[in-house]
Amino acid sequence: MEKNVIIAPVGEDLDSLFIGIKNFPTEKIILITDDKAKPLALKAKDDVEKFKIQVTIKEVKNMNVEDIFEAIANIKQFEDNKKLMINSSAGNKFTSCAVTCAGYVNGIKSFFVIGDDVVVLPIL
Repeated sequence: MEKNVIIAPVGEDLDSLFIGIKNFPTEKIILITDDKAKPLALKAKDDVEKFKIQVTIKEVKNMNVEDIFEAIANIKQFEDNKKLMINSSAGNKFTSCAVTCAGYVNGIKSFFVIGDDVVVLPIL
């Protein structure tokens, strides 16, 4: 079974990373963060790596729409032949919207975690 590369913004609900891992076989997680949230990203990296899943931190200057869109486009280009998914629940409300929209633009499937349930969004 092909494993996924999960892209997630760093923010308010990093527990959703583990629900995503439980629902989607994962080979790697790419966390998008800025300097302000980097300590959270480093903690999440340590926690996830305990499950023998590779974690990469993709730093952006600001967690704004332009930087998030650029980061996801770069990840898609770099991870060219991988099965990519976006965990839209890991960030705050703004970054959740931004990564979901970037997923639509780049043809990457996104999902939200609501409680213990996962809702997969269609690719438009």
